[in-house]
Amino acid sequence: MKIICISDTHNLQRDLKIPDGDILIHAGDMTCVGGIDEIQEFNQWLGTLPHRHKIVIAGNHDLYLESVPSMAKALITKAIYLNDSGVEIEGLKIWGSPISPNYQDWAFNRERGNEIRKHWEMIPEDTDILITHCPPFGILDFDDKGKHEGCQDLLEIVQQKIKPRLHVFGHLHDAHEQVKIGETIFVNASIVNTIQYGKWMKILRSLAIDIFQILKKIKRIFINKSGLRLNRKAYESQIEVFFEAIVLEL
Repeated sequence: MKIICISDTHNLQRDLKIPDGDILIHAGDMTCVGGIDEIQEFNQWLGTLPHRHKIVIAGNHDLYLESVPSMAKALITKAIYLNDSGVEIEGLKIWGSPISPNYQDWAFNRERGNEIRKHWEMIPEDTDILITHCPPFGILDFDDKGKHEGCQDLLEIVQQKIKPRLHVFGHLHDAHEQVKIGETIFVNASIVNTIQYGKWMKILRSLAIDIFQILKKIKRIFINKSGLRLNRKAYESQIEVFFEAIVLEL
């Protein structure tokens, strides 16, 4: 079974060259600011791909999919959408979760400890392929400063209970890579990263994120409106495709 792994495409999906395969996995953050228009564009792109099976979860940027979860399957029609749920494909049991540790009040954020652990305890023990947006602590989870940002509770559940054949995630863009530890192949499938403009662009990027957070709190249910579209363009201007899809046989 040929598996194609991608994550964190952040609206740049049409810049990618995606190899053909049996299963395409996208581990979240299809959008920049979580607007309906972004999700629709992503879904249209999915429809152009030849893979027999396509599986998608959301990430912390995909705000609309958390605020109006009933619309998820209406918007994502060209793939199987998982949200703390599973599917079996050709004998492979697959589970997907969009949850990640709390960070700046983005989507699908949970506090570390009991609140987030209850999501990981939902994962069936016979899972073959696990898809989460966030990585387990200490495994391909470092940020641009080298700090580990993964989830300790997820690490414990994966290594002590689930032991899947494959664990695909993203979220930490700098840690794109794959590694086998014990019985599990771990894949950080992040595709984009921040353009390295220097100090002033980093300041502007931080300011754009701060403005977005303020707008989101004021108009949480209108995340696809014009003010946030400006933030979409600001975010897109600061990222580019850095990595290729990770391909493996299972």
